Amino acid sequence: EVADLTVWRRAAGGTAITCVLLAGLFVFLSSFHIVQAGHAGLVRQMGAVTGRHVGPGVNFTLPFIQDLVIYDTRVQKVPFDGLEAASAEYQLVGVKGTLNYRINPAAVPCRFEHVGSQHELEQKVLIPALQQNIKAVLPRYAILDILPQRAQIATQVTAAMAATFATYTTDGGV
Repeated sequence: EVADLTVWRRAAGGTAITCVLLAGLFVFLSSFHIVQAGHAGLVRQMGAVTGRHVGPGVNFTLPFIQDLVIYDTRVQKVPFDGLEAASAEYQLVGVKGTLNYRINPAAVPCRFEHVGSQHELEQKVLIPALQQNIKAVLPRYAILDILPQRAQIATQVTAAMAATFATYTTDGGV
């Protein structure tokens, strides 16, 4: 009986040590995060934005204290349809197209703290700014001039968007 009890205690002790080592290994390995090329990571500590952003590669965060939010910094496209603006003759014109944008990796902490996720950036900031700038540019053109001069209109809307975000951000971009 005593020999059986000693074997059981040794086995239980070995199992406990194995479980602790496996848990420690899991915590250690979960502290490493891989950020893919074309993405940027934002380090949050206890839910607060630290202002630290990390680039592509393997990155380390403190377990249970820090986490990593990943943003795609490649060119994104946001299709839009149903935007309306008036021409010079006050005729309503439907506008359909695609907005292309790219997030500056250094600006990821600011974007997350002030706007939120990438989807929220598109819905709360980019699309409303696009609507406003289209409504500012389109009335400069007569209804018959809009289609032939759409490249010029697109250039003016792009310049207006750049001006909007130059005043909206400190880094001059989204």
